[in-house]
Amino acid sequence: MRRIGFVVLALGLAAIPCVRADTLHVAADAYTSVTQPNSKLGLLPAMAVRQGPGGPVYISYARFSLSAVPSDPDVQQAILRLWVMSVSSPGTIEVRPIVSPWQESTISWASSPYLGPPITTLAVTTADALHFIDVDITTLVQDWASGAVDNNGVALRGVDSGAVNVTFDTKESILMSHAPELEVALAGTGVPGPPGPAGPAGPQGQTGLQGPAGPAGPQGPQGATGPQGPVGPQGAQGPQGIQGLPGPQGPPGKAAHADPPCFDNANRYVDCGNGTVTDTVTGLIWLQNANCFPGTGSGLDYAAANQAAAGLATGQCGLTDDSSPGDWRLPTEAEWEVPIHRAVILGCTFAASPSLPNMPGTGCLSQGPTSFVGVQRFYWSSSALDNSPNFASLVDLVLGGHVNSIKDNNYFFVWPVRGGH
Repeated sequence: MRRIGFVVLALGLAAIPCVRADTLHVAADAYTSVTQPNSKLGLLPAMAVRQGPGGPVYISYARFSLSAVPSDPDVQQAILRLWVMSVSSPGTIEVRPIVSPWQESTISWASSPYLGPPITTLAVTTADALHFIDVDITTLVQDWASGAVDNNGVALRGVDSGAVNVTFDTKESILMSHAPELEVALAGTGVPGPPGPAGPAGPQGQTGLQGPAGPAGPQGPQGATGPQGPVGPQGAQGPQGIQGLPGPQGPPGKAAHADPPCFDNANRYVDCGNGTVTDTVTGLIWLQNANCFPGTGSGLDYAAANQAAAGLATGQCGLTDDSSPGDWRLPTEAEWEVPIHRAVILGCTFAASPSLPNMPGTGCLSQGPTSFVGVQRFYWSSSALDNSPNFASLVDLVLGGHVNSIKDNNYFFVWPVRGGH
């Protein structure tokens, strides 16, 4: 996160040659409330971000139109500017890309769009009240401008396990009227000045005369060739060595196989002690580290996710299970469905997420105990859509269900499995 004053920003942009800046006004802004899951809060003069011990309470959203910038622009810098109306509780706020469409007039907690992993954070203090706060989101805006990522805007939410309570102005504000803005600096081409007049040609210099060539020196006499020496006598042939006997044949080699699943009589999920965890209900062997394959600050697209899972082997991600490339894969949509269905019945969604059971299978994973580490929100399945081959199914471990995404979206994570019934 970076704080940039108006004067500093103006000087910074002026110092970059052939750069122009466009201020993009917010096209839609809103917030949602977990305590009012069906309320539509998109036409209020403020939007709030609040996080408590139980998870997010308010999440804010903002979307900007890029229609004012030229097609395929060269974005040098993009600054999200927010007016802090009040700070009830200082803390840290995540900026996350919104990965599905939403409308200001209809958004609610129950119909909130899906969010990608955080791209940056901003720390809000009590001194920021009634001031602008600026956040650099250049990489995300470059992805929007190039078409690599759909422009659905950004979401502001508290950091997990943190606490914060802040309100920002919206475009409906009538007190300060400081709506969210996006300052975009674009690289441009300078206009060349007219050519200056040609100067007069100088006089041509005089060519110098070539001097005479010196006489060649005399060649020295060639020396005489010396006589050839006599050939020495041939030496006697040495004795032939004794041929060694072949050694004994070794035992037949043993092909390496990945470790089998492990079981006990108390738990649904059993830690095998080799970097894997067995689900005794489905027979699936899960990678214990659920966050071993982050991509560019986010995740991997569908093809890269499948390839990463297929290439997993012992020695990677904490594995000592003798597995080889080709043993691991992504879970199918049906394989994801079994643990998620149980978690939803147990109430492991939203504040109690992730929607997976704990080790005994009697409570939520977040309540423990669990052997899994690094569990994220969105994970790919290997299941593509039959009627839309460029889409695939993934799971949302906060909402406890399946969603579909275009395959080239790189905001989702990889959790490999092997085996299964």
